[in-house]
Amino acid sequence: MNNFVCIYRTFDIVQANLIKSHFENEDILCVLKSNDASGILPHLGFSQGGIEILIHEQHLEDGLKILQEITIKL
Repeated sequence: MNNFVCIYRTFDIVQANLIKSHFENEDILCVLKSNDASGILPHLGFSQGGIEILIHEQHLEDGLKILQEITIKL
């Protein structure tokens, strides 16, 4: 996960996946990261800071533009 940066954090898995799909539609690799014990304890993510949306740092500028556009719609 070298050179990946957190561009957004949320507690809503649906919102996280929606944002991820927008990045992937623009050919930006996106990874969701949460500390929920691999899905066994999904409520643990709430106590550990939610879900981080990570993209490669080389796409940060484009990612921020996309994020700004889609958060207006959300």
